[in-house]
Amino acid sequence: MGHLFDLHPRVRAIKPNVGRCKQGQSWRRARARTMGSLSASLLVLSCSAGLVHATPATVEFDADALKSRGLSTEVGEYFKYGARFRAGVSNVTVFVNDRRIGTVKARFDEHGDVCLDQEFLNSAGLRLRSPSSADKNVTCTEFLNQYPTSIVEPNPGREEVRLIVPTESIRSELEPHRSYATGGTAAMLNYDALVTHSQFRGGAQQFRYLQSEVGLNAGDWVLRSRQSYVESSGRTRFDHVYAYGQKTFTDLGQIFQAGQISIANSLFSGDSITGVQFIPEQALQESRRARPALVNGIANSPARIEVRQNDTLIYSTVVPQGPFSLTDIPVLNRSSDLHVSVIENNGARRTFVVPAAELTSGNLGGVPGYSVALGQYRPYGSGSNTRKPLLATGTGTWSLDNKTDITAGVMAASDYYAAGVAANRVLTPGTNISARQVTSYATDKHVGGAQTSVSLSTQITRSISAGLGGTIQTSGYRDLSDVVTDQGAGKWFLSRNRTQFTGSLGWSDETFGSVTGSYSRSTTFDGHQTQFITGSWTKAFKAATVSLNLQHSTGGRFASGNTALLSVSIPFGARSVRTYVDHTDGRTRTGADVSEQVNDYVGYSLAVERDQSDRSTNISGNLNLLPRYFQANLGVARNGNTSTMYSGQVRGGVAVHSSGVTLSPYPIYDTFAIAKVGNLSGVKIATSQGPVWTDMKGQAVVPNLAPFQTSRLQVSTTSLPRNVDLNNGFRELEAARGTVQHVDFDVISTRRVLLNTSMSNGGVLAKGTSIVDAKGNFVTTVLNNGKIFLSDANASATLHAELPDAKQCELVFDLDAKPNMDKYFETAEAVCRLPAQG
Repeated sequence: MGHLFDLHPRVRAIKPNVGRCKQGQSWRRARARTMGSLSASLLVLSCSAGLVHATPATVEFDADALKSRGLSTEVGEYFKYGARFRAGVSNVTVFVNDRRIGTVKARFDEHGDVCLDQEFLNSAGLRLRSPSSADKNVTCTEFLNQYPTSIVEPNPGREEVRLIVPTESIRSELEPHRSYATGGTAAMLNYDALVTHSQFRGGAQQFRYLQSEVGLNAGDWVLRSRQSYVESSGRTRFDHVYAYGQKTFTDLGQIFQAGQISIANSLFSGDSITGVQFIPEQALQESRRARPALVNGIANSPARIEVRQNDTLIYSTVVPQGPFSLTDIPVLNRSSDLHVSVIENNGARRTFVVPAAELTSGNLGGVPGYSVALGQYRPYGSGSNTRKPLLATGTGTWSLDNKTDITAGVMAASDYYAAGVAANRVLTPGTNISARQVTSYATDKHVGGAQTSVSLSTQITRSISAGLGGTIQTSGYRDLSDVVTDQGAGKWFLSRNRTQFTGSLGWSDETFGSVTGSYSRSTTFDGHQTQFITGSWTKAFKAATVSLNLQHSTGGRFASGNTALLSVSIPFGARSVRTYVDHTDGRTRTGADVSEQVNDYVGYSLAVERDQSDRSTNISGNLNLLPRYFQANLGVARNGNTSTMYSGQVRGGVAVHSSGVTLSPYPIYDTFAIAKVGNLSGVKIATSQGPVWTDMKGQAVVPNLAPFQTSRLQVSTTSLPRNVDLNNGFRELEAARGTVQHVDFDVISTRRVLLNTSMSNGGVLAKGTSIVDAKGNFVTTVLNNGKIFLSDANASATLHAELPDAKQCELVFDLDAKPNMDKYFETAEAVCRLPAQG
């Protein structure tokens, strides 16, 4: 039928007529599977030839035009009706005047028309003229009766409904009424277990770390409890980090939290309390997302990284030798320093500090809205020498204009009071400045003081960016944690930081590459100073990428050190080879490593290194596994003849829901989904966290849906069995925080067969002959040389060919009991038997 497409230029020439042809036309799924290309050709033919008479529900094809092209008139009758949504309730994406509203539950009648009832109108932010608009028994057509110029455009293929409506029908408060999917109940468990064993001269060291998070989502409530267990060199420690419940009230734009929580969106230290708080829902403030905590450093060998805040281990992982960057660290608050330890495979430990001033850079003003917290102080760790007073705090943020925010807040507790103010100002499109000042007074010690912080970030030119941040405080300033803890006798406060300063500069150029640098310095009241400097240069050439990383640290109780690392990386498809020279504290090492992501499930890295100082050779290897339902990392590192480190890490999640228990290779967040692809196992689904695969029940956990934003899921059709089709393998979800969505991808088992037919009298079926079933329903048409393609064959079905003069012949063919799964379609011989004469 290729000659039909010769009419395309004419179709473009009469575009208004084509638009008319499209009204109400999208084919039923079952029919579209068998005759998708034919339907498109017929539509082009009918529109271009001017042989169509369209109504809102049907398309009439000119019988003579069909016959002139060798097509049966039954084909036109078959494609008379456009496709439609199935009758019942479906989740669809709604657009109003080309503005995306969100996912809405909509009812469709037997004709596939959407019911514009009051629930749908509320979700879409629409209203009726009449006072009865509050009546929930509004008929499906009342909106169209009141606004007859409205246009409703259903798109079943994309599960969308688009409406063009008069502006007077749109509520002025459209955005607050934006619809998000809600509901769902499920329990969850996240786990992260790390075990290392180091052997070196003089002894051995064992380290075990287990972090778990258990919770429940129900009625858009999120219940979570997080705890950690550490065992190192025979000593153990268990920390219960938090347990809380929260719910987002979308109409108010506020989150309510209760339990063991950290004070959030506050000008004051992020103290942990047992109590309640209301804070703005940051996910609804899309332009004001706090950046993730970022830790940069260099490991001189395969090493374990530990990140502590408030003396609590909040993150641990193993990194290979070389520069590393850690993002999305689950910080307890953004007002306390991060202490980062790098434990090399020979047991050596280096520690540096990421100042709190860097964590709050560019985010001192908080999220617009009001925050209130009330509860009892809860110390981290054992807290045996800490008082637990009641406290209350409140913070408000107001936007003076689209460039300036002002924040003010107060805190009161037993023997402690504090007040603060902050401002955030956009100076230019690429420059932002923030400032904060907090004053405090401890009544029991009769001491008061102030802390001031300033942050500046700017994009100087298209290729140059810079950032500055600093904090200074007087000797009398106290955080609440300083007051409630028994510090003992002596001038303990002299070891506190008097000033903190951070700075960064970045420059990129197509010719010279990119250069970045950062500097941080802390000075205590007794004069001790700590500095940490990093710098890097990276240049991508045609065949390789060259980088130079520098690191320098001095002062305080932390060991000083200097590191310079020059490396050259050469990609070979999915494999990458790197050579390097590492000079650290007077020792020079040279080495090479290779890494490869073999497939979705397996990745590895191997490294060999030569220490020029003692002529020793270091060897290490890592194996990264993703066996569909969890993640695993296995590593071994041999440091000459002096030490060996073995490591193993396993992480993932478990969801318990109404349809069973499903494993996830990634941690499960507070908003997630359960996807189902029939009963098919091993089907790959792309998510924002990475690929997931269905289990034996055809289910998979989508571990994270971005709250109040669009999340996209895509089924990989190459992972489907060859006899399975999908109605729609793509979904977009907009879920409220705390919901558990159930997403069903409808599957259709098909058996594709190509029949080579002949007549029982030796003739050949004519091209375009209609094939019908036993009830006379149209199935397909004959192709060239008597070939018939059946997209969904049934071995027991009876098929007939419509012959001239109202005669029929029966197709007789044999198929195997089971389809061949290794082929896209099967072939079979068929004979069309004419009825016996007489």
